[in-house]
Amino acid sequence: MYTLDNLLDELRQALADSDLAAVADVVRRAIREEPMVSQAGSSQSLHSEPGLTVLHTVVNPGFASPPHNHRTWAVIGVYEGQEDNTFYRLVDGSRRIEEIGR
Repeated sequence: MYTLDNLLDELRQALADSDLAAVADVVRRAIREEPMVSQAGSSQSLHSEPGLTVLHTVVNPGFASPPHNHRTWAVIGVYEGQEDNTFYRLVDGSRRIEEIGR
């Protein structure tokens, strides 16, 4: 069974090796376990340190987020259902955006 400490140890090792595919593999293995019990529509920070943040988020079906920029890379593990993403870019350095992919 994965514990938060196990997860963090494996993520730190993958990050130390600069192996982003290994980071994804760690998350993939961790979410195979029984998920933490949470209310739909909740989000909590499980851990945060420079270079590594682990969030546990539960969203209701049909949830939509406005376009936003994380300003970093991310690995997202989906336990049940799916996450659909739409990608955008700024038009000519303005504040207007255009869709560039899904």
